[in-house]
Amino acid sequence: MKRLLPLLMLLVSAGALAQVSITSLGTAYTQDFNTLDNSATTASALALPTGWLLQETQGTSASALMDGKYGVDNGAANNGNVWSYGTTGATDRALGSLRSNSLLPSFGVWFTNNTGGVITALDITYRGEMWRVGLSARTAADRLDFQYSTDATSLTTGTWIDVNSLDFQSPVLNATQGQIDGNATGNFGTVTATITGLNIPNGTSVYLRWTDADIASSDDALAIDDVSVTPTGTAGVFCTNPTAAPTNLVLTPASTAISGSFTASASADGYVVFRSTSSSLGFTPFDGINYAVGTSVGNGVVVYNGTATSFSSTGLTAGTQYYFFVFSLNGYACSNGPLYFATSLNGNSTTTTGGTTDWPTGYYDGAIGLSCAPLKTALKTAITTGNTPKTYTDLWAQYLISDVKPREVGTGSANVIWDIYSDNPTGTDPYNFTPGTVASGGQQDNGTGGAVEGDKYNREHTVPVDWFDGNTNNSGPATDYLHIMPTDKLVNNQRSSYIYGEVTNPSWTSLNGSKLGPNAFAGLTGTAFEPINEYKGDVARAFLYFVTRYQDNMTTFTGGAFGTQAFDNTTFPSVDIDYLRLMIKWHNQDPVSQKERDRNNAAYTFQGNRNPYIDHPEYVEMVWNSTCAGLGTLPVTLEWFKGQLKGTDVQLQWQSNNEANFSRYDIQRSVNGTDYVTVGTVNGRNVRSYNYSDDVSKLGGRRLYYRLKMIDKDGSSKLSSVFTIHLQANVRFQVYPNPASSNITVELGSSLFSGSLIVTDMTGRNVYSRQLSNQRGQVAVSVQQLPAGRYLVQLKADNGTVSSQSFNVAR
Repeated sequence: MKRLLPLLMLLVSAGALAQVSITSLGTAYTQDFNTLDNSATTASALALPTGWLLQETQGTSASALMDGKYGVDNGAANNGNVWSYGTTGATDRALGSLRSNSLLPSFGVWFTNNTGGVITALDITYRGEMWRVGLSARTAADRLDFQYSTDATSLTTGTWIDVNSLDFQSPVLNATQGQIDGNATGNFGTVTATITGLNIPNGTSVYLRWTDADIASSDDALAIDDVSVTPTGTAGVFCTNPTAAPTNLVLTPASTAISGSFTASASADGYVVFRSTSSSLGFTPFDGINYAVGTSVGNGVVVYNGTATSFSSTGLTAGTQYYFFVFSLNGYACSNGPLYFATSLNGNSTTTTGGTTDWPTGYYDGAIGLSCAPLKTALKTAITTGNTPKTYTDLWAQYLISDVKPREVGTGSANVIWDIYSDNPTGTDPYNFTPGTVASGGQQDNGTGGAVEGDKYNREHTVPVDWFDGNTNNSGPATDYLHIMPTDKLVNNQRSSYIYGEVTNPSWTSLNGSKLGPNAFAGLTGTAFEPINEYKGDVARAFLYFVTRYQDNMTTFTGGAFGTQAFDNTTFPSVDIDYLRLMIKWHNQDPVSQKERDRNNAAYTFQGNRNPYIDHPEYVEMVWNSTCAGLGTLPVTLEWFKGQLKGTDVQLQWQSNNEANFSRYDIQRSVNGTDYVTVGTVNGRNVRSYNYSDDVSKLGGRRLYYRLKMIDKDGSSKLSSVFTIHLQANVRFQVYPNPASSNITVELGSSLFSGSLIVTDMTGRNVYSRQLSNQRGQVAVSVQQLPAGRYLVQLKADNGTVSSQSFNVAR
């Protein structure tokens, strides 16, 4: 075939305008194409099986067959087209194509993962058939070229990956040009291979396509039949409601903040905390609804939602009583949450009125009324005055006093070293360190060992020594307890002198989940170390303490091999802008814990100074914000942006900080990932958490792309990362009453529905099923025999689409 000119036209058609829904791992999807037309000259494209698509691209000239439809043929035709191949009138069909100068065909199938798990491999087998010899005595085989894509939205978009082992090559060479029977022996062959290394999460899609390759002279007619695709991977974990609330709520008040900690519930993977000035919250969380920090509900407001067992509520009024309600939930480690335990752990505390803070009266008086560089300097003065530097050796003894916690694993001392690189706040520690020297039976570093985790603990400079050319033989920044913490020796060595960062593709991971690898945080490059979420705030506040306490020395600190992305060699802001964004993000994400407060108090006793950002978390925003000289370029920082489908709405949520001089968020949506339209606006309110609901009831079956356009008051703007969600082509229906006790009504509306109505419990077990044919209106289902709990109604249409609604049975 001659070399083609640039493409001029494209026609694409899809079978039933829907995808194939994969609902279970290990179960084969099969397609024999026997529903294809076997008689019409040019069939309707809608006769393609569900999920199958065809694409026709114009070549060097126009073709009358370029109509977005397939034709019916027995191999006699030599026109370029997508064809339903088979012997004349036979119902045994195959889907294939023949390429010409004027028409370049492809066809394929669109799968969506609805298994609840992650697809990591596809076992693919099909029968390839040859229905026409394009050139007599051809010596080189024609072929159907196989490719797949995990980011496509059609056969013409996305990145496509070749899998040559799944190509089908002409089985007949050196034959006479013309029609042959693709079902005859020698004219077909089986193609099979496994695509591995996939990562297709629940709710996302994969496309497979076969493209008729270009070959010299006239092409062969090649087709596929008896396709089998078996997904394998990691099964999803479905949420269940927790069976108990957390216990032992301890509240610690300050004048404008109250911190809390509690004992985890063994049946939960997360918690949401509400604060109120009323003793009654007047509200119980609803299953399936995620409550973002800052959301007002009932008589209260959300102050924490996460996996940790501690929280901090700031910005409070002195001398005021506050009530806290802690609900356990499952939704962070399972796929259909959040699901809540209906009874909360409650407690109350009254903020102090002065004189009862952890720090001495008047300690921070010099900071009153200040911000930006003057505030930083005032804090430097406060934490330098009275500071008595200790030796590097002195740290060992102090660790035995103020860096210990109860033992969780192993035998030995009741208390163990509190190591932020091995501690697992949400589960059992991988190992514990016995305090003290080796000679006394402890695991303090003695210059030996450390080849494996759990062998020795040593002293971790969260701000590495070579960043500031320090010498541990001299008392000062290299021996400052407030940024030097006891940690596992091996993990400390792995961290080396790398900056902190966010790592999405780790080259090494510690036993508690700390990661080493390429830095994925915007603006930062090279290798980075990422501690677990529960200690990100600890290291961020330690770093900000360091650049405040030693601000007069910052102009002389070189940054060493890796710290130049952290230090900016100025007394203010003292921190590179991108690294400052990371530190502020972590400071906000991981509030001050009781561990930090206790350690801060111990530091004051030990070396005579404190970390002001632990005592006053609000100082971070007051010192570093975009109103400060030199920080005018500090943009609003988007900490995260996510969303989920709830009914017919996509509920978007995001969290940000540093909204000084900020105007608004424009919510933008795209159906192709390129062209965006603004669907809503949320004005900046100088709060951390925002949400927006987008009605997508008319966009079923589409992949949607969302982003935020963040606009400052001066008109400058920047775009967020993109969140994408793939909507099923769902049948809209309602279930009521909810909760129910004896019967539910499934309201189908006016559209006809044919398929299965299935009710399952939250383990996936069927408790009711019924076939419906051309049904509309109301369908009554008895639930009188079901125990109390949450259930799922699924409508599985004959065309493969699946729609779901949950409801509760109350007893």
